[in-house]
Amino acid sequence: MFEASCLCGGVRLRFTEIRGSRVLCHCRRCQKSTGSAFGANANVPRDGLQIVAGEALLSSYQSSPGKRRRFCSRCGAELFAELSRDPTMVRIRLGTLDTPYAEPHAGHAFVAEKAAWDTICDPVPQHDGRAPDGGR
Repeated sequence: MFEASCLCGGVRLRFTEIRGSRVLCHCRRCQKSTGSAFGANANVPRDGLQIVAGEALLSSYQSSPGKRRRFCSRCGAELFAELSRDPTMVRIRLGTLDTPYAEPHAGHAFVAEKAAWDTICDPVPQHDGRAPDGGR
């Protein structure tokens, strides 16, 4: 069982598994959403995701067609994204995890858009666009 929360702790999530590859996404939208060089994301089955507290605090923003980012309206922390191309999954922000999680990321997506000041130094695969498993 995994637990996650926003910055203020008002929204708390629980889910049963992380499925597939953990991807660092370097697209401009993830950069803007995180205020950093990339977003660290992983797939979580929608039917295994529970909003334990703060559902009324959740707001959303459609950042691109088919992608709705869900965030806490009090502190602004993004918790997960819903993708219309795969309604069975959500993309959790790994930085929101409260449960220790040590699995390394499996790749980099959208490196063609990476921040000019960012240097990727690890040996995992880099993809100019979406990672082959659809991660973003």
